[in-house]
Formats: sequence, structure tokens, C-alpha cells
Amino acid sequence: SDSDLNHVQQRRRFPTWATQKLQLMIQRKLRGSGEPNARPPGIVAQIARLPWLAHVAGRITGMGFRPEYPDARFRAHPEK
Repeated sequence: SDSDLNHVQQRRRFPTWATQKLQLMIQRKLRGSGEPNARPPGIVAQIARLPWLAHVAGRITGMGFRPEYPDARFRAHPEK
């Protein structure tokens, strides 16, 4: 229904914006130097030094700020 769609759009608006903003910031930092062998930006080096932070950053980059899990009714093989 339109109400359900509106609810999903409202719930996903900020996480989608934040994920895209983060990706854009990283992209600009990596392209900004213009040198092919330039060192990574400071924040990337900091993240690389801390394994748990690298894991969190990878999850956010790959799955977004709010991963979605489909309702059991819509899964191909609902858990019993």
C-alpha cells in the first residue's frame, strides 16, 4: 500500500543519504591527490591500524548504516 511504501521511504532516507555521503567523501579524498602512488588519507590509515574499526567501516560501506532484513513472510525459505 502507499502507506507501507511511505513508511519504508522515510525509514531508509537517512541511512541511504549517509552511506552515499560517506562513499562520496572517500572517493573525493582518494582522487584529490592526483598522484597514482599517493599515500591514503589519514583517516584510512587510522582505520587500517585498528582491526575492529576496519571491520565496522567495511560493514558500513558494504551494508549501509541500516541493513535491512526481510520479514519472514517474504523469505524464500522461512525459518521454522
